Amino acid sequence: MVTAEASTKSAGYTYQFQRALFRIFSSVHRRVIIGVETDDDVVELRLRDDGTVDAVLEQDKHSVKQSGQPFQDSHKNLWHSVHLWLCSLQDNSAKYGEIKYCLVTNKLVSERALARKLSEAKSSEEIKACIEEIREKATLASKEDPSEIAAVSSFSDEDLAFVIERIELLDGDGTVGGVPVKEATIQLFHLPDDLEGMEEDIYRGLLGHLVDLCQEAWLRREPAWLTKSSFAARLQSEIGAHRMDRYLERTLTSTRWRDFQRENTTQLMFVAQLKHLGMPDDYCDRALSHYFGFYAERVRLLKAGEVLPGAWASRDAELHQRWEGIRDGFRLMTEDKSVADDIAVAKSILRATLDANHRAKLDGRDTSQPYFTWGNYHELANKPDGECFVFWHETYAPRSEQSDDEE
Repeated sequence: MVTAEASTKSAGYTYQFQRALFRIFSSVHRRVIIGVETDDDVVELRLRDDGTVDAVLEQDKHSVKQSGQPFQDSHKNLWHSVHLWLCSLQDNSAKYGEIKYCLVTNKLVSERALARKLSEAKSSEEIKACIEEIREKATLASKEDPSEIAAVSSFSDEDLAFVIERIELLDGDGTVGGVPVKEATIQLFHLPDDLEGMEEDIYRGLLGHLVDLCQEAWLRREPAWLTKSSFAARLQSEIGAHRMDRYLERTLTSTRWRDFQRENTTQLMFVAQLKHLGMPDDYCDRALSHYFGFYAERVRLLKAGEVLPGAWASRDAELHQRWEGIRDGFRLMTEDKSVADDIAVAKSILRATLDANHRAKLDGRDTSQPYFTWGNYHELANKPDGECFVFWHETYAPRSEQSDDEE
């Protein structure tokens, strides 16, 4: 059973990954690496030209509650975070040039909260007032208080002043205008207009890539460090893949072919042709799905503007020419047979034309779905007045061709 506590923790873990992705794309520094669960929940390391490294250490606290916020004065989240920074102060001061500490939450923190005061304290007087308030709150806390404020209060004024001066509160997801972190990150992708509607898919692809990289590192028992350049390259790959997806045909089950299906489908010419050959109902039903699936995808691709009308006309002509070659080949082999064999010949032409291994190209590019070729043939077999009309039995041949045969 999934409990509320478990779901809350899961949201918290996911939030760290979201914040890491946001930092990767929001950092204005050229040489940056981002860590997840390294020296803190999320860490941004900035390499200076002189070889020194500055660090931004981030504590992320996500809340799904309607009221309150994770960094309340008496809450363990606030004092646990400050305690961690104080405990690692000596080691981090030796490793990094400049250090900044960030308290990050998706909730809004009131002006009266101590977390806000810690963030805004920059002068020596303001920092001293915060230290005094911490010590006062620590004396009022009971011995059973789990918030760790007593442990924080035990550090020297010098250590407390060092950390407090460098604390920054980033509430409302730490984004401009409090825009949710996912939406803010998507805006940082600067996606072109032609990818409208694909923003979340691209975001999920990048976030999933980040999670995979972290898990791979952790399984190797290594810290998870991520480079800005690799994610910039991954974003371009996602853009290219989704642009191609606009062009490539989708699987039949993912098309909206049923939206285009109409009543009285038995009146469709291509269905009548199949019935004339004695094809069973289940075969005709599948042919209908291929026909409408192709139609739905053609509508989508035309609307997307990725495939111009001329490409469809060229494809129709190539399919028609291929069918003519198959038909002529069978006619040559069967010219001495009786009319009683016509249905068998027609079925052979149908079978060879709708070869499952043949995938007709579109605009010079390979296609992958068999229905996308079969459906195109069914459409040609549904247009007796079209220049590329396809028929399986001589009964459906245009009158002009029947007259030529009789001569």
